[in-house]
Parts: sequence; structure tokens; C-alpha cells
Amino acid sequence: MNRYPLNFLGVEVDALNIPQLNSLVAESIEQQQKSIIANHNLNSLHIYHHDPKMREFYAKADYIHIDGMPLVFIGKLLGYSLKREQRVTYADWVWPLMEEAASKGWRIFYLGSKPGVAEQGANILRQKFPGLEIACAHGYIDVNKDSQENQATIAAINAFQPHILMVGMSMPRQEHWILDNLEQLQTNVILPSGACIDYVAGAVPTPPRWMGKMGLEWAYRLYSEPRRLWKRYLIQPWFVGKLLIQEILGISHRTKLDVAISGFEPDLRSAKSATIQRGLFIRLLRVTLLILLDILSLSAAWDLAVNYSSVLQSEWTKNLPFLLLTLGVQVTILATIGLYRAGLYRRDYVNIIKAVSLSSILLLFITYIYEPSTYIARSTYLLYWFVSIACICTVRFIFDISTNFLRQKGVMRHSIFLITDAQEKEQLMKIIEKDNSYTIQGFADSSCLDWANREETFTFLRNQNVEEVFISWDSIKNRSFLYWHFYNAGITLHILPTENKLPFSKSRFSLIGGLAFPTIAAPIFIGVDFWIKRLFDFCFSLFVIILLAPVYLSIAILIKLDSPGPIFFRQKRIGLHGREFMIWKFRTMISDAEKFQADLEHKNEMKDGVFFKMKDDPRVTKVGQFLRRYSLDELPQLFNILVGEMSLIGPRPLPIRDVENFKSKDFIRQEVLPGITGLWQVSGRSNIDNFDDVMKLDMNYIENWSILLDISIFLQTFRVILQKTGAY
Repeated sequence: MNRYPLNFLGVEVDALNIPQLNSLVAESIEQQQKSIIANHNLNSLHIYHHDPKMREFYAKADYIHIDGMPLVFIGKLLGYSLKREQRVTYADWVWPLMEEAASKGWRIFYLGSKPGVAEQGANILRQKFPGLEIACAHGYIDVNKDSQENQATIAAINAFQPHILMVGMSMPRQEHWILDNLEQLQTNVILPSGACIDYVAGAVPTPPRWMGKMGLEWAYRLYSEPRRLWKRYLIQPWFVGKLLIQEILGISHRTKLDVAISGFEPDLRSAKSATIQRGLFIRLLRVTLLILLDILSLSAAWDLAVNYSSVLQSEWTKNLPFLLLTLGVQVTILATIGLYRAGLYRRDYVNIIKAVSLSSILLLFITYIYEPSTYIARSTYLLYWFVSIACICTVRFIFDISTNFLRQKGVMRHSIFLITDAQEKEQLMKIIEKDNSYTIQGFADSSCLDWANREETFTFLRNQNVEEVFISWDSIKNRSFLYWHFYNAGITLHILPTENKLPFSKSRFSLIGGLAFPTIAAPIFIGVDFWIKRLFDFCFSLFVIILLAPVYLSIAILIKLDSPGPIFFRQKRIGLHGREFMIWKFRTMISDAEKFQADLEHKNEMKDGVFFKMKDDPRVTKVGQFLRRYSLDELPQLFNILVGEMSLIGPRPLPIRDVENFKSKDFIRQEVLPGITGLWQVSGRSNIDNFDDVMKLDMNYIENWSILLDISIFLQTFRVILQKTGAY
């Protein structure tokens, strides 16, 4: 039989009914061929797209029939002429297959099920189909290819000389076993058949026929085995939903999986791999030791104050809960003021005195609130205040001397790298040496961050386990987006100070060698903030698509009534890393509007001509004017978000015509995911008539991106839409 497979959802399937499947089995047996007849359902689709070995198995399969009504429905939705009878489950096929085997003398070996269940099912089949030759073995074996048990099982199969081998170990175990042992198996037809004999034996409940015909057997199975099947039927279908959306949008499946499933194509702000902040261990060790020493100092001070001041003490002050409250308040205030930060901060004795004084007053206030009628000796608090200050300052002084001693011996130092021009190198090294906290791993000039050398530089920094980089402002000021490379490598970045201001929203001042360096500290867990953004993108867009389904339908009807042409407008846009993708919008112009754009170029309201914007564009339809006014034409782009081509917030993806007019410095906006809305949209949208202003807004967004900035833009977008600011 010639094969004419259907391709959808990233896999191949064959539209075969039961008689056709029996014919394929007969053909293989008659021609003495070894063939695999596999099957696909929602569960196998999910495994296929996540398991390379599963994909290898399906590549070796000769035919793949459909085992699930959802695939039939999806195929029909995509335009394939599939029929209900072309969905074949083993619960349906096992009976006609056995009948045919009994009449034609085919020997069948079944490997699978629990011990005893397979033999019970085989006895039922022998009684129903006299003359049927069927042998079986349970599937609870060591499936390691070279194991003694596995080899004994293969020997038993080959000794029986079956025409048909049915393997029922559940997915993907059965497919993996077939692939591993394919060369040793002596049979004509191999069928990964799941729990088919379990159904025959009654070990697994069989759904009513009407539920099977309607494709609802999954609901019956979920009800029967919720613990085992909840994930398969309630979680995995969402994955298939993404595949369907991508199929409708006509996206390459392999590209799609790289983008949407593997975590959406990484952009400038995403980490290449999961990692933590470099040098975190030393920092945590230092902070933990300081906190423990402060706790010991405060505990000793409190014990001394309670036992050696006034004899008239409240019983409450001697309780453990009050001591814990005291320690918690003190340490929290010390941390809030920043006295656990590195460098001069932990030696800031003036602020230590202020912090201890504030916490002592606060504790006294708390005591009066909870025991207003109880006598509390003020001498206790005065003594505690004085001893606390003395103990903490003394212990920190000793800690500082010990740390400096260890650092002189080369211990507890941070490995650093310098990026600056030669004339600034000596000055920077003198400043760093004053701090006595660093080991310099190397030096390079600003050219190491050029595009051609950048990857090599960061490979060197990773291999040398560099924790911090000191860089001159001149080396980064015209390409400040590069700080994301350090940020996502877990490297803390210090910028040589030039003026008393912070260059980025993520930066703060750090005192090093007596100077305040603008510092961008790497997060403890790298890339978490970006993945929060992507998770919100997916969940929000999916929720809105479902919620606004009636709105989508209403807009589609209005567009069709208003003017001839398609409902959707599709256009190639330039997305992440300069790749083309198809953006979806509701059509707001007449058909073939792009053909008339050349005649309107002289009316372009963008001064530099990079964008094309025209306030009273004659191509816009009446319904289109309304949709544009409230940005409803952008709603279909939620599907672009679902497949990982766009984000809710980001620079707008531009048509090829606009990108062709870019200057070289403008291409940095293509290194982040494009969005439906962004700083440009909430800052006036079409009222901005200069591309340089747009680029400044986009660069501001890229350089200062954070979750909070996205939230701010997201909320401002609703205000802009309602006010119709710059909308046309």
C-alpha cells in the first residue's frame, strides 16, 4: 500500500481505518517484511516534542495511525478530510485483528501488562476466537538492553516465531524498548499497543461505546484513574493547543519549538543558562558571619543588662520570645540601613550607633505598649544600649582586622577583570588596591567588547570564574546595553565614576577605595525576572484570547460587512535577531493597501522617512478607523505572543521597508523581543514624528528594563487607549 501521510502539529500520521490496518498487517506477513505500525494521540504528541528517542522511534515507523478523536478534530479544522472511523484505538482494533489472525493462522505474541493479566486476556481471546495462537509475557521486566531478563524475553519471543508482536508497556517505555531491541526481534509486524490486553481482561475499565464515538473516552479514563492520568488529560492538552496555534499561523515546527517550548527565543535580557551570582558564596559567608556575630553581641548585651542592672525587672524581659523579638528588630534595622554590605559599610560605626539607638528606643516603646502597668527599669535599656554598641563595634573591628589578614594571605578575595584604556588603567588599579579585596585576573581595552571580540571576552570571563568587572565609562557609554551581558553572566559590574549620578536604573553606588562606583550587581538567581515576564506573556495572552473570543468574532463580522477582503492582515515584520515573522492584525485598510503606499510616500509625516505614518490615510476603512482608535486591531497579535514571536511589552516590530532604512546603531532594538505596546506607544504613539525620538525611547526601555517598568507601561497602555492618545 502506498503511503500518503498527513503532516500537522509537527508530526506525520496516516488516515487509516481498521480494514486498511489489517491489510497492512497481512501485506507485511505475506512479504516476510519487518514493519512497525505506530500510533499518535495527544499523549504521544507531547512526548514526541520533548523526547529525542521518541522522535527516533517514529522515524523508523512504517505507518502511524491516529489514536484519538482530538487529532481527527484538529485535522479537520486544518482542512484534512478525516473521518471518524480513521481514529483507531486498540480497544476497537484488538477484536477484528484477533479474528483475522485466527482465520489466517497468524501467531501473536503479547509483551506487557502486570503478571497474570496478559494470560487472563489471552485466555479470553482464545475462547472467543478458536484456533487463535497467542503467547504472552508480562511487561514488568528489566528493560536494559543487555540485562539477562531482557535477553530471556527476546529469546522467548523469537522461539515462538510470531507473525505479530504486540508491546504494551505504556508510552514511551514500549517505544523505547522496541527501538533498543529492533534488530534482535524476529517478527513481521510490531505494534506498540499500550493497555489493549488490559481492556480485554477487564483490568482497565472500558468506556461506553457512545463516549468513544464522541471522543470522550478520556473523561471516562480520567474518572477511573485520576491519579495516573490527571497530568495527561488536564496539563498536556495545553501543549497541543500551542501546536495548533502555530500550525494555523503557518510557522515551522522546529523553529516554533525552539522559540515557544524551549523557553521562547532568548533575547538580550535572558540568561543563556541557569546560574547564580558569581562570588555569591564569599558574600553569603561574610554576611552570615556578621549576622551571627551581631546576634551573639546583642544576646550578651541583653543578658548583661537584665542580670546586672535594676533588681526590679518585668518577667517578660526574661522570656525567650522577648529576646528573639529584640534580636529580630536589631538585625532588621542594621540590615535596612545597609550595614551588612561590603566595604566601608560594615565599618560605618556612626550608623551602627544610630541603628542600635533606634532599635533600643523602638524596643522600649514596644515594651510600654504590651505592659503599660508594669514597672520597667530604664537602667536596663540604657545599659543594653551602651553594651550593644560597644560589643557590636568591637566585634566588627576584630572581624575587619581578621578579614584583612586573610585577604593579605590571598583568602576571601574576589576575582576581577579590568576593561579600560591604557591611560586610565594605572589610576583604576591604585583605587582597587586600596580596598585590598580583589585579585586582578586580567586587563583589556574597550575593543574587547566590540561585536567581533565580545563572545571571546565573555568566554574568557566565564572560564576564569571572574566575579566582578571594573570598566571605564568611555568603554560602555555608547553601547550601554552591553551591561545585560554582564548581568546575565552573573558578573557584578563597576563603572569608573565620572560624575555624581547613576547611569542606569539598576545601578547603585558602592564605596571602593574611597570612591563611589556606580555598580550593577548581578541578581542572585540569573534570568528569573525575564522568565517571569515570559510566563506572564503566555498566561495573560491565552486568558484574554479565551475571554474575548466573542469580541474577536464580532470584529470579524464587522470587517466582512464593511469592505471586501480578508478578516486578518498579515505582514512580514522583523523580529528578534533580525528574523522575519508574520504579524497578525485585524484588517483596517482596503485590500491590497500596500500596493498604494508608494503613491503616498510623499505624504509621510515621519520627518526622517524611516517609518511611514499618515494621519488621514485614505486606505483606512470606516471599521478600521474605530479599531485603530482603540487599538483593537492589535488583538490578533496575542497569538504571536503565544508562539514566542512577541511579548506584551517591548519595541514595536517594524515592516521590512522600515528596517531597511535603519542605521547600524538602530539594530540593537532587534536584540529584544518585540511587543504589542511599549514606551513609544504610551508616550504619544503616532504623535512622535521622528525616528530618533522613537529610538531614544526604545533604548531607554532596553537599558532600564525591569518587571516594574513593564507593569508601569502595561497600566499606562490602558490609559492611552481610553484617551485615544496619538491613535490614527
